[in-house]
Parts: sequence; C-alpha cells; structure tokens
Amino acid sequence: MLRFLFSAGAVFILVFSMCLLPQTASARRCPVKEPETLLSLYQNSEAIYVATFDKTVEGEVIESNDDYTSVAISKYFTISSTLKGENRKFFILEDRDYRYKTATQEVEVLTDKEEPEAAEEQTETVEQEPQVLVEEEEVDSAELKNGDTLLLFVKNGEDGEAPTLTDYRDGIKKMPTEKIGVYEARINDLNSIFSAKKVSEARILDWLIRCAEDPATRWEGTFELLRSVRNQKWREEAEQGRKERVESGSPNDEIAAADEEEQQSEESGNVDADIFAKMLDANHKQTLANILLNFGSGGHAVKDSGKDEYVPGDRELIQLVAQWGDPRLIAFLIDRIRAGSDDASDTAEKMQMVAEILKNESVSDIAEKYSQTAYEDDDDTVEGKAPADGPNIPEVEPVPDTVPPDQSENPVKEDPAAPDAKGSEEKPEIKKVTYKELRTELLQKFLAECDKAIAERDSAKSGNLNR
Repeated sequence: MLRFLFSAGAVFILVFSMCLLPQTASARRCPVKEPETLLSLYQNSEAIYVATFDKTVEGEVIESNDDYTSVAISKYFTISSTLKGENRKFFILEDRDYRYKTATQEVEVLTDKEEPEAAEEQTETVEQEPQVLVEEEEVDSAELKNGDTLLLFVKNGEDGEAPTLTDYRDGIKKMPTEKIGVYEARINDLNSIFSAKKVSEARILDWLIRCAEDPATRWEGTFELLRSVRNQKWREEAEQGRKERVESGSPNDEIAAADEEEQQSEESGNVDADIFAKMLDANHKQTLANILLNFGSGGHAVKDSGKDEYVPGDRELIQLVAQWGDPRLIAFLIDRIRAGSDDASDTAEKMQMVAEILKNESVSDIAEKYSQTAYEDDDDTVEGKAPADGPNIPEVEPVPDTVPPDQSENPVKEDPAAPDAKGSEEKPEIKKVTYKELRTELLQKFLAECDKAIAERDSAKSGNLNR
C-alpha cells in the first residue's frame, strides 16, 4: 500500500510539473490544480485573519449513495487578528464532509459465487479501493484539531451568501505561531504595496525575493518566480512556433487559445505575475543564487544526523537558479548529495539536475537508474537485479534430480559424518540486494563519475586557455 501511495505521488509530481511548464496551449488546461501562493490569495481575498480552530459541529445528511455519504458540517474559528478587510471576532465556515463507505456488502456477494481462493483475492481488491479514495481526499486539506493556529483567507459569498474560503484547498494555512508572525509581516508589506494609487510591480518583485530569503515563506516567493520564468520560456517557444506555422501556412489555433487565456488573466484585475521574469536583473539573480548557495549561514535546516532537512521552496529555488546557469551550482548540488538525505526522491531530483548540467552519458545513465528506484521501500529485495555494477550473480549449473547407481563391484561406503560437499555445491548462497543497498551503490558510483566528468571538463577548459 505504501509503495502504491509513493508511486501515485510520483505520478502527481510528474503531471504537476507538466502543468507548470506547458508545451502547448492545450497543456495549459491541465486538470491538476496549481497551489495558490500568498500573493494570489492576498489579491483574491476580501479578508485575511489570524485565527484559532475551535470545533466542528455536524449537521444533517445532505446526500447518501452506494459510494459515500455527504454530511453538512460547521467549522468554528476564533479570530485574534485581522490582517486585511472587515474586523471579526468569530468565523463559521459551512462545509461538507464526504465519508466513503466500506465495500463489505459487495465483498460478501462476490465471495458467495467464487471459489475460496478467488474470493480471497477479490476481497483484497475491493477493500483497497475505498482506502485510496480516502487518502486522496485527505491530501486536499490538513485535518484541523482544537487549538490549531492558522491563517484564514476569506472572500464574500455569491448572491448574498455567507463568506467562504478564497480557495477550497489553500484558503486555510495551518502553521505554528512563530511562522504566522513571518506571514503577518509579509501580508502587512502587501497592504502597503496595494494601498498605493499605482501598484508597483518592482516592489512586488522585491517582496517575492524577501519571501525567498526566509525559510518560513521561501516557497511563496520561489514558486511564483519559477512559474513566471517558465511561462516566459514557454511564450518564447510558442512565439517561435507561431512564426514557423505562419510561414508554413498552418493554423494558429493553439496561439489563439493562449491569447484568450492571457486576456482572461488581465480581466481578473490581478497583477500579471508573468512579468517578473522579464524584470529579473543581474542583481536579483545574484541575490537568489546567494540565498541558495549560502545555506550554511542559517538559511537552510540541517538535522542532528547532519543530513539536509527539506524546506518548502528549496526545490523551486534550485530549479530557479539553474535557469541562468550559476557556475557554483553544480558544486553545491554535489555537496548536498554527499551530505545525504532521508528522501530518495529529493536525491534523485538533484542527481538529475547535475546530469543535465554535466551532459555526461555515464552520469545521466546512473541518475536515471537511481530515479527508477527512488520510490521503492528500503528493505524490499531487488528482484532479478544484482548490485549497481550489473547482473553479477553467479550462474550455477543445475544438479540432476537422480544420481545414477554406482556401477563398480565394490562401491565406496559414504561416511555419514563427512561434510556434504555435493550438497554445498547444489545450493550456493547468493546475497540478496535491498533497494537501500542498491541506491547506496548507485550513489557512490554516481559521485565517482561526476568527479571524473568535472576533472575532464576542467582539463579541457585549461587546455583551451593555454592554446
């Protein structure tokens, strides 16, 4: 079950990354919803509150069918501070709770008609399905407990209805009190920026970089900037494709769709975040690179074991700096890989970035092999695989089941106390390799190949300078 969830997570990350960097206009309509940043939540909210969750009160059943039951619920919050909009002391959020039913009755019907073995297999299959649905539902919103501190992003209801969350998934940001203090400062900055007669895009860009500097709000800044940079790259590629289609006489339906989306974005009244990519100058890029490369000065968390502790926004910051090819990046990434991480997928992502920078076939091949094992459980055995150097499991010649009788007149009587040499040859011990061991070996080989590739690259550069 755990491996399935990890695999499902990998698929989500892949689909989400495709949404973030679309290749065509149709790809921009990817059904996976992008998360809302603090900047977008601020612009779309009538009110923002610092609050504490009190309780949930259940109401009537709204809907019930074979798959789930929908129950009306009311969530009660006590507001301690108003950061934007109308002052309140309390807030009640009307919501629905979807409760997926078990498949016990369905299992009983099936097992009556199946053989015992088949019935058991069917039972496992049917029972797993609701569990997956529940896991997917829980991803959308963190479970709230009495006393949780949080930020509430609220918008007015439609047609005079009660206020509701600005975003069904990200309208509640649960976080500790010390982190809320950082968010409160950044929201007050936005109050100042958006209260001006003309909103300054340059001030918003500086604000995004300030968010990136603090680990508490790093993701809020780096995600927004990375999306802007990638969208600009996509637009440049789309424009080039448009020119080529015009020259060849092909239709421009995709470009027309993109233009329509851009017009809809302008009509929303929000600041066009895509403009930040064009505004990033050398100083901005240097500042962001320094934030990344100076993690040792306190901008990056390290566990007691000495391994990296993931901070939301770190990945986006690395990908952002990689866009303009800072020469210090590859040494930084290799250092982080050497430091180790409890997250194999995070290590795999760094290895892939190093491979893209070095453009070395051997390095890329090992990074790809490591990536294929990243979501496997540490203690699971690698089936049909040997350690990283390749399939070096010794082949053993099969021993016949029956031994022909001794044809000699005086057969030798075997000593029962003698060691069974023949038996030891029949069953050679083959060491099983776990995925953890395989990843460790692949990682060591990867680092050795990186050192070799970097030395060859530096040697080639030195040779060119001496000519």
